[in-house]
Amino acid sequence: MKTKIKLIWAPYRRHTRSSVRLRVPERPGVYKLARLRQDGKLVVFYVGQAKGLRGRLLEHLSRSEPNRCIRGWIATGRTYFSYAEVPRQRDRDGAERYLYISYRPACNDPRRIPAGPDIDANPR
Repeated sequence: MKTKIKLIWAPYRRHTRSSVRLRVPERPGVYKLARLRQDGKLVVFYVGQAKGLRGRLLEHLSRSEPNRCIRGWIATGRTYFSYAEVPRQRDRDGAERYLYISYRPACNDPRRIPAGPDIDANPR
């Protein structure tokens, strides 16, 4: 049986240092990075989790970001983020897995589906 959790997403914001510092708490949660297509739609290109959301989202903006795909999209200046606070590690693991399976993001390694419980996020 799937665990059911509700993710309360912050609105998408431009992925800039000032926006992250101003808008993101240093709390645990999951997040999505998205790029803006030419037609104006956002497409999720990376999902992750962190014990400290603000710090992790700032790491993605640093020159030392190891993921070349993320660095490439961030260099365009057309990237956005959204996050949901998730206090419990087990729930974060399941939520990250759910997001990975739901979005199949281009910058996550397709051979590494995150471990975690089978959850249903935001069930109706």
